[in-house]
Amino acid sequence: MQILYLLVLGDKSNVLYGKDLCFNANYRFKHEFIDGDEDKVKVSWEIKNILPDNFFTTRENNKKCCIENISEIIGVNGSGKTLILKTLFMIATNNLFGKYILIYKKDKEIIGYYGVYDENEYDNIIYKFVCTLVNYCIFSTAIQNKRQVISQNGHEQYGLAPQTDLVYLCNHYCFTWHNYFVQSNSNVFDYSTAGLIISDFKKSKLIDRDTSTDVSIISHQHNEMKRIINLLYYLQEDSSCFKFPKSNLDNYNNTINNIKIKKYLLFLDTDILFSACQAARQIIQNEELEKFYFRNDIIYLAKKIISYFLNYKHSKRSTFYTFFCCFIASSFVNFVNKVENHLVLNPDMFEKLFDSLTNYLIVLEKMQEKIELCNFSYTIKEELINEILKTIKENESFPVWSFFYKLFKYMTSSKNINDNISSFVFDFSDKETKNTLFKLFNLYINVQQYYPFIVFRFEPPISSGELSFLTLWARLYDYLENNHEAKHAIIFIDEAETTLHPEWQKALCQSTISFIEDYCKARKRKLHLHIIFASHSPMLMSDVPTGNVVFLDKDKSSDDLNKTDWKTFAGDIFEIYQKGFFLKNGSIGNFALSKVDGVIQHISQGNISDDDRKIIDMIGDGLITNYFHRIIDKQSSSSNDSQK
Repeated sequence: MQILYLLVLGDKSNVLYGKDLCFNANYRFKHEFIDGDEDKVKVSWEIKNILPDNFFTTRENNKKCCIENISEIIGVNGSGKTLILKTLFMIATNNLFGKYILIYKKDKEIIGYYGVYDENEYDNIIYKFVCTLVNYCIFSTAIQNKRQVISQNGHEQYGLAPQTDLVYLCNHYCFTWHNYFVQSNSNVFDYSTAGLIISDFKKSKLIDRDTSTDVSIISHQHNEMKRIINLLYYLQEDSSCFKFPKSNLDNYNNTINNIKIKKYLLFLDTDILFSACQAARQIIQNEELEKFYFRNDIIYLAKKIISYFLNYKHSKRSTFYTFFCCFIASSFVNFVNKVENHLVLNPDMFEKLFDSLTNYLIVLEKMQEKIELCNFSYTIKEELINEILKTIKENESFPVWSFFYKLFKYMTSSKNINDNISSFVFDFSDKETKNTLFKLFNLYINVQQYYPFIVFRFEPPISSGELSFLTLWARLYDYLENNHEAKHAIIFIDEAETTLHPEWQKALCQSTISFIEDYCKARKRKLHLHIIFASHSPMLMSDVPTGNVVFLDKDKSSDDLNKTDWKTFAGDIFEIYQKGFFLKNGSIGNFALSKVDGVIQHISQGNISDDDRKIIDMIGDGLITNYFHRIIDKQSSSSNDSQK
């Protein structure tokens, strides 16, 4: 299934109003109002037959996965690129309060939707037209006065969503994008950063927390990591992914192949020990606690914490010792938070927490003694570790102790622990390890909002561009993997080139096709997709035929924009920059242009200076430099002649 045409009507202040937005080079659409009435719209089209059959593929005779079309939306900022995507999503869920005409093609049938907002019923009515005529279709409320009703999962649902999945992918955070139109009973999936922050937060089940804003970011970070890790495990299974034919750019292939992350590190941020000392000083100076009977006990415990951790030095002898110190410190910070917020006023609860922390410090003393005696090697004394786990297990109802109990159990059973460093490793070749890691993720979300002290990192570390690249595919993979029943989907990818080097941008279209086709082959899936990019990248634009590009400009009509006398596909990058992105006043940066204008002004006044000559020597365009030199030489020659 693919979208062919969109026409937005109703609100004339909308930047998209009245523009014929065509998404397929094989069809050129144009509208006209019959008798000047918006309620009677004639949409005609011309069949071009420009695109070859099964054009967007990297495989011959590919029958499993069919990318029916790839379109691109190009325009200046504020011209409506993201607005088109939002409009299509609103249409899909029947939330667009205005008039529109949408034409799409499913199998061999061309279908048109005419959406009208009924102010009397406060509802949207959709008139469905099957366009059986050769080259035009008339949309009018008078022709067919019947609302399309589609039932799914026991709910009435209107719009495009029941016909196909709609997926929105966007790595950057967009303040104007909201996922309020993504309904639980629709086939609409918001994989934008803004949308995932909300949905990941809901999945974390931490909505009742006071620190909900912080927790939403934390839960999103961890769920994003889980999506990337799932992708990496998938790439381990199917090594053919991202392996492109030799005809493609070697530089890009080498870069992609280098993002074969093998390990995931969990290591300590020992600043939690300093935080524990600060919390201890804070609780000692808290005058409000003077009226509570347990004040002396708290001060005793706080002083102990300061004595242990104020001058802490990491012992290279034992990772476990360092983790245990951080565990005690984080438990104490948690304890102080509860006391100062008057959450631990019950004597029984206080004594339980106090006794546990005291016992942990006793165990820590034993560990220090063994370390000082050089008797604390990788093989930790069984009775000592059992004593720790037993104490933690008794208090597992507290999130931080539950997290550490699972962590310590994993540390003592894992073969991947290197006890000479302050971290341990999760290997992507082991599925059981992944399950353990995800459990720790889920537990740490509950812990981190008060005392973040553990850092998760890929090994080797990756750049922001590589992370952005992996994030895009991880979100796409997450959609594909969790929607096995989907057969049709329209995938919107908004500014995928963000943080990507131009070399990667050149391969973005190719890698998108290859990734989806490799997935379909590996999972034996049959999909029919329409991919729509919204982009500022001329490299990406050179992979898309001109008729598949929707050009947007605030100051030009759709007629002017569609009358292109040049071709984008395999086109020259500089011509695409100049014509496709509506650059004004040439392609030179404005700062450089102001300096060049200043030199021109000085030359015209005959006041050329040494600074002007330096600027001329810096100019990279040889034609401009030679032109200036000729004028200066001519002026100099004329001056000499006049002096003679």
